[in-house]
Amino acid sequence: MNIRIASAADLESLVRLAGAFRDQLRQSSPSDAGFWDAIARLLQEPDTEFFLAQEPQGNVLGYIQCRYRYSAWVVGYQAEKMFLCCQRCGDKE
Repeated sequence: MNIRIASAADLESLVRLAGAFRDQLRQSSPSDAGFWDAIARLLQEPDTEFFLAQEPQGNVLGYIQCRYRYSAWVVGYQAEKMFLCCQRCGDKE
């Protein structure tokens, strides 16, 4: 597995993964269009990064959204959102 920082070129994959996470939670929103707008905006923000996990063949497995903010409570960085498509990792639910 390879983990790398996502770019605007990965927007479609990030939206697909966020939609899968929404569906797993059995929620109906945000819509895919809502995810598209929100993630596109977050990719432009200097305090936010997305990391993508990929198989060697290039299949995207999951993502982490990391926001960098100063905190008196946390030393270092804190992952804000994380999602991994378990079906691709051998979890046969």
